[in-house]
Amino acid sequence: MTLIDEILNKAKADSDAAEVFQTSSETTSCAWSADKLKLAEAKESSGIALRVLIDGKVGFFATSKIDDPDFIVKTACDLAPLGSEFAGELPAEFKPADVDSFDEDTAKVDAGKLVTVGNDMVGKARDANSDAIYDAKLDRSVITAEIANSNGARATFEKTIFYGYLYGSITREGDVLGIYEFDHSGAFSSQPDEWVDLTVRKLKDASNVVTIPAGEYPCILTPKALDILGPLQSALNARMVLKDMSPYKDKVGEQVFDPRINIDDDGLYGNMPGTQPVDDEGITSQVTPLIEKGVLKGFIHDLHTASKMGVEPTGNGMRAGLSANPRAGYSTLVFRPGDKTLEELIAGIEKGVLVDQIMGAHQASPFSGDFSVSVNLGYVIENGKIIGRFKDGMLAGNVFRMLKDQVLEIGSELKYTGVLAPPILLDKMTVATGG
Repeated sequence: MTLIDEILNKAKADSDAAEVFQTSSETTSCAWSADKLKLAEAKESSGIALRVLIDGKVGFFATSKIDDPDFIVKTACDLAPLGSEFAGELPAEFKPADVDSFDEDTAKVDAGKLVTVGNDMVGKARDANSDAIYDAKLDRSVITAEIANSNGARATFEKTIFYGYLYGSITREGDVLGIYEFDHSGAFSSQPDEWVDLTVRKLKDASNVVTIPAGEYPCILTPKALDILGPLQSALNARMVLKDMSPYKDKVGEQVFDPRINIDDDGLYGNMPGTQPVDDEGITSQVTPLIEKGVLKGFIHDLHTASKMGVEPTGNGMRAGLSANPRAGYSTLVFRPGDKTLEELIAGIEKGVLVDQIMGAHQASPFSGDFSVSVNLGYVIENGKIIGRFKDGMLAGNVFRMLKDQVLEIGSELKYTGVLAPPILLDKMTVATGG
C-alpha cells in the first residue's frame, strides 16, 4: 500500500471526503554577483498535503515529514472545525489534458551546464558593455506531483520549470541605472543569449538622460511594466466576486473593455510554469475565455467558487505552495496579441514615452484599479525614435479605464512576466517627472 492510499484510508474513516497531494522536486541553481559565479547548488524537497472535508469545513495540513500518517490525518481532522467553508464536491474522476508540461532536454540540464551557459552570458554582456556590472541567476526544476481523493480519482504529472535573469547596472555620480531581463517558463533554451542582446541594447538606449515635462503622453507599456494589471487579475477571480470585491461582479455579458481586448486563462499553453494536465484539485486544465472583444465572459473558478456560483469549475484550483490550500488562481493569463511589433509601435509616436520597468505595482487598488507607480526605466520617444531615458518618473492612471478608453494599439510580441502579454500603446497616460 502506498503512503497516499494509507492516508486516504485513514482519513475516510474520520471525514466526509479527503484529498491527498504529494509532490517532490529537484532544483539546480546558479547565481552570479558582480560578474563572478557565487553559487552553484542542487536541492531536493518533498512533502504531502492532506485536505479533509467535515460538515462543510476544510481541515488542511501539509508537511515534509511523511513518516507518520496517523499524525497527518489527526491534525487535518482536528483543524476542520476552524477551517473555511467548502461548498464543492471532490471529483470522482480525473481526466488529464494532453499538455506540454515536461521538457526532457530541460530535465537533463545539470549544474555544469548552467555554469557554462551563465559564465558565457555574463562574459558576452561584459564584453559588449564593460561599464556595467552584471548579476545573474539560472534555476532549473523538475517537479513530480500526484493527487488522489477518497472518491477514487488519481492522477500523476511531471513539470519542468526554468527561471533566470540577467541584471546590468551602471552607477555614476547622481545616477544609478539598472536593467534586467528575465524568463519564467517550462523549458530552457536560448533565453540567456536573448537577455544579453536586450540588456546591452537597453543600456545603450538609456545612456543618454533627457528631460520631459510632466503631462499626458502616448505611452507604450512593455510586458514587464504590465505588473499594473494586478487589479484586473483580482477582478476576474471568482474568489473576489464572492467577497464582493470585484467591480465586474454583475457585468458578465457586458462590454467592459475596448473591443480589441481579448483575455483568456490558458491552462493548455505549452511550456508555461502554470501548465499541467489537471489543476491542483484534479479538474481538467482548459482554456477559459474571460474577455472576448472587450466583453466580460466569466471568471476563473475552483471547486468551491464554482459550486457557490452555480457554474462549472474552470481548472483553476491552484496551490501557492505545498502548505497552501487550493484557491482560484491563474494557470497562464494570456492577453492576446495584436499585429504591430514594438518597433512599429515606437515608429508611430511623434512625442511620447515607453515604460519598461516599474516599482510599486502591488499598491494598486484591487477594487478601483487606481495606480501610481515609480518608473525605474522609462524612455522618451520623439519622431518615432527613442532619444534617451527620463529619470525620477511616476506613472499614474486606472487599469480598468485604460483598457476601456485609452487603447491605441496592441503589440504582437508576447512575453511572460506573470501575465503572457504584448506591449500595449495607450493614449493620454499621466507621467510626472523631475524635469
